[in-house]
Amino acid sequence: MNRALLITFTALAGMIAPFSTDTYLPSFPAIESYYGVSRELLSSSMGVYLAAFAITTLVWGPFADRFGRKSVAIISLFGFGIASIGCALAPSFDGFMMFRVMQGILAGGVIIGSRAMIRDVFSPKEAQKTMAVVMMLFAIAPALAPIVGGSVETQFDWQCIFWFFTLYAVTTLLMVWFF
Repeated sequence: MNRALLITFTALAGMIAPFSTDTYLPSFPAIESYYGVSRELLSSSMGVYLAAFAITTLVWGPFADRFGRKSVAIISLFGFGIASIGCALAPSFDGFMMFRVMQGILAGGVIIGSRAMIRDVFSPKEAQKTMAVVMMLFAIAPALAPIVGGSVETQFDWQCIFWFFTLYAVTTLLMVWFF
């Protein structure tokens, strides 16, 4: 894999987590109305996502060691895309919550797999510099995500935010798959 492409892939993969938590925030009123739920209940969708993400990062590391970093990244990106489709199409709030948990589980695999690739390809000193670049890009995601989410929801509807996540996952998946 080309080094610049690996850095780009890792940055995009790393941005999945903050994008998944912050992009749908402007759509909370629309989602609440759609499912007929309170703000408190909808806010718990972020909590279950973050809990699933945090817990499963402990599991994805050994999987990446055993089955390969690229395999974990590919499976996680594919699953994240499917979970995003599930969020967009969920007929009930319970279904929406289930798919948010799946997004959290799979986002952990994306990040672990991609960051481990950096450690495998670069020397320790180069890996440190590369991760600094990746983290700078990661840091802009929480600021950019609500702007993207608000724009998407204004132009279309809240479900399109989750279609955006699907497109994001597919684009990132194709990058790692073919390059």
